[in-house]
Amino acid sequence: AESEQQKLSNHLDLVEVNLFKQLSQRHEFLASMATLQAVQGDLAGAVEQVRTVRAEIASTRKQEVECNLLVSRMHKRRQRYEDLLRRLELVATVQHGPPSIKLLLSTKEFVTALDVFDSTMTMLAEDLKGIAAVQGVMSQMKELSASIDRRLEGEFMQCVVNSQLHPGESDELVGASQLVVIIDCLQRRNC
Repeated sequence: AESEQQKLSNHLDLVEVNLFKQLSQRHEFLASMATLQAVQGDLAGAVEQVRTVRAEIASTRKQEVECNLLVSRMHKRRQRYEDLLRRLELVATVQHGPPSIKLLLSTKEFVTALDVFDSTMTMLAEDLKGIAAVQGVMSQMKELSASIDRRLEGEFMQCVVNSQLHPGESDELVGASQLVVIIDCLQRRNC
């Protein structure tokens, strides 16, 4: 019976050792599970932080895109206003053209009158083409064109007649230079 008791005691020792090993493994497993749960909690927190950061980045990008679009629209609007302002200034300049030309013709400033006429016609033909606000000026300029031609031809005839009627007068130099100016103006006008 002693040998059986010895056997049972050995078996009991083996059972205790195995039980101890299993309990030890289960304890390690339970500790690992607790650690795993902590890691999962940390991971869930990190995922939530990533979501928050992504949402902030998306919001920032959206704001940046909206700001860029707004800047682009404002830049285009500014360009349109600048073009409108430039055209309005040209309209004002063109509207002053006919009275200025008439005044210059009355003071016999033919070269300057032709310069103003040519620049006004260029603005009307190129920069203000098709703008209804300057149609009246266009018709005035057409009338002035014929008036300039008649005025130059009249001045030319008067200079020629004066030089023929009063040869050798002291104003001969002034008359000759004025005649050259009138001839140059007539050539510019293709008369």
